[in-house]
Amino acid sequence: MDATIETISKTLGIKKSELIENGMQAYLKNEKRRLNSEIIDIFSKYDVDSLEEFDEKINKRKLGETETFDDFTRLDHLLDRRDKIDSLLREI
Repeated sequence: MDATIETISKTLGIKKSELIENGMQAYLKNEKRRLNSEIIDIFSKYDVDSLEEFDEKINKRKLGETETFDDFTRLDHLLDRRDKIDSLLREI
């Protein structure tokens, strides 16, 4: 990968700062799409629409805690990461 920010900036006539900002936005939006896909997969697997509903089903013993632990903690992590990305996107 020989292209640098400097090269791309000069070749396309775009300010380096604009190129960097657009690159960060593109990365964050792509990461958010990936996270949303994983979140939807877990929601679909357990027929829930939120982490709270997932937790409620576990507490009401409609879902086993042991069997769902990995997905529950993964979902919590994914939602937290998505919130952080949303925050970063608002800052850019």
